[in-house]
Amino acid sequence: MDINFDPTRLPDRVIGPQTARPEGASPPASTPPASETTDLQSKLRNIPLVRDSKVDQARSLLMDTSYPPDYVLDRIATLLAVHTRFS
Repeated sequence: MDINFDPTRLPDRVIGPQTARPEGASPPASTPPASETTDLQSKLRNIPLVRDSKVDQARSLLMDTSYPPDYVLDRIATLLAVHTRFS
């Protein structure tokens, strides 16, 4: 299958009309107040790097001999076989 790309056949970029802001709407705020950014920064610093519930879930899956299911392993094996055979 040959694909011939000809950029001269592309249409010119069409720019639509500018949408007007509804009357009475205030312009968007340029920056939030300093108190809000300081509060946000402190909350971001307090986010844990590791979620214990997710670590516990991963440990339980690792201990489960039926995880991942056989059909998932079969599909992965098929994909690997197909991609390694043609590359």
